[in-house]
Amino acid sequence: MKNNQGVEVKMIAAMVEEKIDTMETHITWAYIAKELNLTPSALSHFRKKKTELNFKSLLKLCKIVFPRKYIDVLADWTLILTKPSNVKVALEFLAANRKIDHLKSFHSKKETFTSKCTKELIEAYYTMIPHLESSFTSSHLPKITEKQKEVKSQEALVILEICEVYYYSTIGEIGNVVTNLEKVKNRLSLISDSLLNELYMNRIEEVESVVMLYNKADTVKARSLCEKIIKDESGFYCATFLADAYYRIGMSFLFESPDMCLKNLKKAKELYLKDNKEGSAKNIDKNEVTFAKIFWGLKILETDELEDSYTAFVLAKSDRKEEAIRVIKELNQDSPFTKYYSGIATGNNNELLESLLMFRNKGNYFYAQLPKLLLDECEDMKAIVKLILN
Repeated sequence: MKNNQGVEVKMIAAMVEEKIDTMETHITWAYIAKELNLTPSALSHFRKKKTELNFKSLLKLCKIVFPRKYIDVLADWTLILTKPSNVKVALEFLAANRKIDHLKSFHSKKETFTSKCTKELIEAYYTMIPHLESSFTSSHLPKITEKQKEVKSQEALVILEICEVYYYSTIGEIGNVVTNLEKVKNRLSLISDSLLNELYMNRIEEVESVVMLYNKADTVKARSLCEKIIKDESGFYCATFLADAYYRIGMSFLFESPDMCLKNLKKAKELYLKDNKEGSAKNIDKNEVTFAKIFWGLKILETDELEDSYTAFVLAKSDRKEEAIRVIKELNQDSPFTKYYSGIATGNNNELLESLLMFRNKGNYFYAQLPKLLLDECEDMKAIVKLILN
């Protein structure tokens, strides 16, 4: 990178020095060296000779000196880093912690880096921003695939292929998620950096938990992958990353336990709020909690406070079938959920079969259990359902 590296790196050391001088609990540089598993000489190079520590050491240092706001502080430090190996991990740290403005700052100064691989990786993470902002649209897929043709860096290709997986996950095309996830896993073997390999694998396993839940309907495996994310003690990930894991655990209990379902969704909501993701927290109550309560016949809001699709679900499960059919027609939606609601309201197994087929065609075998549970009550339908899902 074309900048005065030493001066900027020394600024980090000066910031740490100033902080430890004012801390109530006295911390020495000797203590820091021991915690970071560094020799006094190595730490001296960082403090006085302007040598950049590796990212893992910077993360540990930041957690020691700025325990309550280490993610924010380290995010600012990333913009000072220059070593290509550090920049690669820094970009993943920013993306994992939804530090979108910092990723944009990296993109704005992309040309100051001399490494083509670094430039390509910065561009790849910039392409991930719509996913981080939850603003993916159909227009983003061509941009992702076009960039895949342009870049040579294996790290950039992994991130761009992960972006493609995220896109298909967002629109519910679980079948395409499965196909593209395998492509990413194969490419991961070409990444020699062990830390990057580990971090990218965490992203892959995050998506794999989605696949296990929705495509494979393997709730045990999905929970196992999510619990691995939750138990991570590196401090690398923000509350939102953990919230997503609790969300999937909650949904995995939809057909098994309303208590476990709602308990984990509540935990996800709390973590979203911790990360100031009010929209995500609100959506859990508005959508998943509401759906789970209707499914289990638990107390919910009055129907005039619900979205029309959930009103249709409530009415369909009650004795107000004609009202449900009217609401469903007014929705004018051709989705597997509305077909499911309509099948409940009309008692028409053909509509439930349509719902089942639509879920299957999207690769969503988890929600396919909704119509399956009702169809399995009819002996004549069991064989047909088995044929469709196998």
